[in-house]
Amino acid sequence: MLLRVLFASLALGLLTLSGSSAFARENFAISSGESKADPKTVKEVSGLIKKQETAWNKGDLKAFLSAYSRAKDVTYVSSNGLCRGFDAIEKRYQMRYGNNRATMGQLYLTDLEVSSLGEKHALCIGKFSVVHHSHSPINGRFTLIFRRSKEGWRITYDHSSI
Repeated sequence: MLLRVLFASLALGLLTLSGSSAFARENFAISSGESKADPKTVKEVSGLIKKQETAWNKGDLKAFLSAYSRAKDVTYVSSNGLCRGFDAIEKRYQMRYGNNRATMGQLYLTDLEVSSLGEKHALCIGKFSVVHHSHSPINGRFTLIFRRSKEGWRITYDHSSI
């Protein structure tokens, strides 16, 4: 529960920086096992994550990464550090997992909970598992913040931890 409160604080802080704090304070709901967003947002965000899973399992890193914003401030955080900018995130994924089916293994994204953070932002938490024959499965949790743009929903912040 404490972790969810911290993530909620982080999300509100990020929205404050983007000028959306008043709306966020009025409409942000911490998810407690079920999605707290309008059905269209849940469907769109969940669908994008399912497309990512499918792309990964085909070994298509480019398609997997297409869910990420190309903005300079797109951020990826893990226990191994912080990356800012799409190119840095792409390089990190390529170095860690390669860019084909043989090196990437199988990705499973489960227990998705989607929450609205206003009209143009959404939060998704969930579990991930990367299964590969050459090492033990990598299991963890993720928090994604999405921004709706003319291209649709795009990940602007990704925190993944093992």
